[in-house]
This record gives sequence, C-alpha cells and structure tokens, in this order.
Amino acid sequence: MKLLTLVIPSYNAEVFLRKCVERMTPAGPEADILIVDDGSTDDTRQLVQTYVEKDGRITLLSQENKGASYARNHAIREARGK
Repeated sequence: MKLLTLVIPSYNAEVFLRKCVERMTPAGPEADILIVDDGSTDDTRQLVQTYVEKDGRITLLSQENKGASYARNHAIREARGK
C-alpha cells in the first residue's frame, strides 16, 4: 500500500499542469499521483499521458465533465494510499 496519494483534478489545465506535476513528483517512491481529466477539451489528457509513460507513480483517470468535486471523489475511490 502506498503511503500517500496526491490527487489532481484537472479541466483544461494543460497550461498549468506541467508545473503542478513537476512540483509533486519529488514526493518520493511511496507517493501515488492520480490526475483526473474532467472532460478537458484541450491537450490535458495527452500531456498527462506523457507523464504516465515516464513515471509509474502517475495514473490518469478520465471522465466526462462533471466538476471538480466529482473528479476528486473519483480519485479518492481509486486511491491506494492511506
């Protein structure tokens, strides 16, 4: 079981996401990073996919646009950390 799960809900966040992910990746090997694409219409999903391919701690969850609260709850259901 992972010790920590970091949740990043995102909607059309391509411009901001790179900096956000790069600041969270030093969290250590026991961290799990879940990024929820909440139906983005920009290249958010493709950007996250590049991070998924580089770092096994990052997981992309995709859903139709349902809002930030739904995205966070979706990630919490999938979380493997404490």
